[in-house]
Amino acid sequence: TEKFFGMNYWEYQIYASGASVDKFQQNMPETSTWNCSIVRLGGNHANTSRNKDSDRDWYVTAIQNIKSMNLTPLVQLPINLTATQVGQWMDYFNVTKGLGIIYWGIGNEPDPSSNWDAWYAGTYFHDGRNYSGFKAQFRLIAKAIKAKDANSIICGPDYRHWWGTATDGPFGKWYKDFIMGASAIATDTYNGDPIVDIFPFHFYGDANEATMISRYAILNPMIAAANALRPANQPLKIAVGEYNTDVTVGPETFVAGQYMAVMAKQALANGCVYFAPWSVEEGNNFRMIESNGTLRSTAQHMKMLSQNKRANYMSGQINNNFTNNIMEFGMQDANGYTIMVMNKSATDYSFSVKF
Repeated sequence: TEKFFGMNYWEYQIYASGASVDKFQQNMPETSTWNCSIVRLGGNHANTSRNKDSDRDWYVTAIQNIKSMNLTPLVQLPINLTATQVGQWMDYFNVTKGLGIIYWGIGNEPDPSSNWDAWYAGTYFHDGRNYSGFKAQFRLIAKAIKAKDANSIICGPDYRHWWGTATDGPFGKWYKDFIMGASAIATDTYNGDPIVDIFPFHFYGDANEATMISRYAILNPMIAAANALRPANQPLKIAVGEYNTDVTVGPETFVAGQYMAVMAKQALANGCVYFAPWSVEEGNNFRMIESNGTLRSTAQHMKMLSQNKRANYMSGQINNNFTNNIMEFGMQDANGYTIMVMNKSATDYSFSVKF
């Protein structure tokens, strides 16, 4: 996909004191060289704190920065908007300001970090909604977007959790219900047009590549089942809306960049439309660039891959991975190949690449 390598527009927020910070803008001289394609303007702050009509210019500033880099903005609409407000916000961005937004996001980690089974069952509320309440609000916003512009590309719900089995856990419960349940969002339409186009999820962790592969093996059949009920020319696609390692590995470590590269590899291998790490810079630990401008390993790996991106995934194999220490990521198109080989250990190894 031509939009595969992406970023999240963060840190960008207004604090309770009234102080405003835009660390994404501060890092644009560096990140504009990365050759990414899409930037997600979303997250919890936008979803729950920048949701008043008076906040629309806050979005406009970021969108204009994204477009100044010749990148595609993906604008997450606040979850509490009414159907009338959705149309008004879209008109403000695209008519009043002439920004030409096509990609719209709905939802940011609606599934809580704890009590998620109670949330799904309806007895626990996160950001003011249980699962059924979130699903109803997603449907309302999505249909309002399609009513305003049938050519819009709707992305969501950006679930927090990415694990489970086909019958239990997030995959077996709220993934399955959203994608292929009796009243699934993924198979619902507005005037014959599906109301969600891309299904992004988030993942923060250090899962090895075999675990990543096994999770896609559970998710992909659900997507296929939904697509069997959708117009053939409008298949549901998937994406990674946020990714970083967790605190066990440490986002500041060198191996965190290698894990990011492997997650990007499996995302591309499984047809993800975009892969957007979290985040360029923030006050907390989940950042790719230090406050002094130093690039962490995650930024270095992301930059190398995006600057040398190719249109398609290139499958390959390692004859000896030395107990999973050697990893690879290949891409190819009509103009050539890009192959990244990574060594997680402190031991030097010799290797050769064969076609």
